Amino acid sequence: MSTEESGELTADLLAQAAEAVITSQYANVNLLIRALRVRYATAAALMDQLRQHGVVGDATRDVHFPPEQATQIAERIRAGEPATG
Repeated sequence: MSTEESGELTADLLAQAAEAVITSQYANVNLLIRALRVRYATAAALMDQLRQHGVVGDATRDVHFPPEQATQIAERIRAGEPATG
């Protein structure tokens, strides 16, 4: 059973999503669907998690980190740490 099928969002998948969004400077569900090859529901849940981690904004989904920090933020998320701080 895949992570998507089980309904779980792993730290690694969330880190990949953060890296994709920060690198592209474009926070969009469709980007995550294409970049990570996940279904809409999973991509939407990832966007919600990215918002909770402070990677993207609430309404406009603006990205809060420059592309140069993509790897650093992804590693923090993989380690279970907050993206900010």
